[in-house]
Amino acid sequence: MSVQPEGTKAHLSATRPQIPEKSQYPASIHFAFVAGILLPLTIIPYFIARRQGSSLQGRLRETETAMKALQQELKVTALELDKIKAEQAFRASQTDEMHGAVKELKAGFSKFQTDAAQGQKAFQEYLVALERQVDASR
Repeated sequence: MSVQPEGTKAHLSATRPQIPEKSQYPASIHFAFVAGILLPLTIIPYFIARRQGSSLQGRLRETETAMKALQQELKVTALELDKIKAEQAFRASQTDEMHGAVKELKAGFSKFQTDAAQGQKAFQEYLVALERQVDASR
């Protein structure tokens, strides 16, 4: 590299257009500028999300209240169903007992009819035998 005399430097600046030097701002101004742009970009979505979150919390509370009411109704319905099932089981056992009693009555009636028919037949045979004896004794 060659060292150029100071006079040459002036010559170069005369032939080239001068580029203005960037002014140096303090870091606090840079920070304020960046914060002024980024802060609204972050805070606005935060407030929107917060508003939506509070709306969702309200809906969640309503849903929880409705769910508790439905759970209570379900408990009541389950108790009623258990009561109905117990009553149905009781009625079914009574019906089974009645069917058994009807079968016993049918069997008893059938036996009674058979016994009555046999008794009537025996009575008719006895009457026929008596008639023959009466006829024979005449």
